[in-house]
Amino acid sequence: MGHIFKSLAIAGSVFVATVSAGHAAVLTYGGYTSHTGSLRASLNDPANFAAYGIDGTADAGTVAFGGATASYLAGIDLFFTGYNAIIDFDASDVGNLVDFVNAGGSLVINNDRSTSFTALDPLLNAFGIDIVEAGTPNPETLNIEDPTGPVAQGPFGTVTSLGLRDASRFSITGADVNAVFSWQNGDIAAATLGPDAGAGRLGKVVVLPDVECFMLYFTAGLCEGDTAIAAQNALAYAISDTVSAPIPVPAGFGLAATAFAGLFAFGRRRRAR
Repeated sequence: MGHIFKSLAIAGSVFVATVSAGHAAVLTYGGYTSHTGSLRASLNDPANFAAYGIDGTADAGTVAFGGATASYLAGIDLFFTGYNAIIDFDASDVGNLVDFVNAGGSLVINNDRSTSFTALDPLLNAFGIDIVEAGTPNPETLNIEDPTGPVAQGPFGTVTSLGLRDASRFSITGADVNAVFSWQNGDIAAATLGPDAGAGRLGKVVVLPDVECFMLYFTAGLCEGDTAIAAQNALAYAISDTVSAPIPVPAGFGLAATAFAGLFAFGRRRRAR
């Protein structure tokens, strides 16, 4: 199951930390009541394991709203919000999922205008994203805001064109949220939030605007273009990688550290499930 390794080097009075928010050979996933469809099938396909950077998967089972407890989340690496007719989103889940991402977990949020609509807004708000309550009755070609980023260019190919209708729109309120795709009027269609050791966040969040095109079918009539590539690249990004940051050490400790004559390194396994 998932793990995070933190390596630290003492050099003078500063720790130089490399935090790896990667996953073990077997990726354990879970989520709300339905996260089936093309995206999970892609993740479970052995032909795709190399692209996802894993050797296998394990399904921890699903939970109802209010069931994303700390103990449940401690046993998984990846959480899907899934495809649900959400009526009441349990507020306790928000804090638990924020803690999960901060500890290195991966969160994939598939919001959908026709089902969850605004119910997931409290969760999105916690990560600096807000839902724009507007519809898109006609197909619209999306702008690719980050053409060289890991969603537009990833292990499953390059996104050159995307079209959607009747899907979610977002605005960004957090300074470190990255816009991936946008609608013609500038509303955000997809976004990512990466690790930031300074902010205490080791994991990643991917926000996608639709469940049919980006999770259930990939080829549904509501979507056009490279949605399958975008969805799989987004998932691959969510479950990968490393962030480095300097961590200041109190002056007294730093002086003591110099007695070790240069460099002392150690590794600590922060999270092992």
